[in-house]
Amino acid sequence: MKSTRHFDFMEFYMIYPRLTVLVGARLDGKDNIMPASWHTPLSGNPPLYGVVISPKRATYKAIHESGGFTVNFVPLEMARLSEDTGFCSGYDTDKFARFGIEKAEALLDVGPILKGAYGALECLLEDTFTAGDHGIIVGLVEAVHWDEGLAVSYQGKEVLSPEARPLLYAGRGIYATWDKNSLIRLRD
Repeated sequence: MKSTRHFDFMEFYMIYPRLTVLVGARLDGKDNIMPASWHTPLSGNPPLYGVVISPKRATYKAIHESGGFTVNFVPLEMARLSEDTGFCSGYDTDKFARFGIEKAEALLDVGPILKGAYGALECLLEDTFTAGDHGIIVGLVEAVHWDEGLAVSYQGKEVLSPEARPLLYAGRGIYATWDKNSLIRLRD
């Protein structure tokens, strides 16, 4: 294994692939989205979810101005949308008009839920922590959405079916997914 202490962490793609989501928020009354691979659940009770976004991004500003955000879990088929929306700014582009993005019905008024997403969270802004050149934005999950056809029962709980084909980002414009042939079941 090669080792060094001199590196650009933003170019270290060994931390990938990562599940990529589309984070939504309202900026100046208009919906905006951006892809994010740096995100995670933070707490079960209360339900908290974190997204890691640079303060330079329009979505960062939108979240703080609107007081909330959405997290859209999307399939591999939305990789082009993820890539395209990541290479233009919500400051000067109406991404919904430019890319013909369709919305599903949201329960709150914090940001867009995307048609084609297999799951989504609606979050109210809880806190933000500075972490180097990014902010860890913590949202209190107030509503959840999921495609019932892509949930399967496992040990009495609903889990994501491989048919969802979750979008994984491997870096440098490379996307992947997992399916039933790439799963290992370690518990019955």
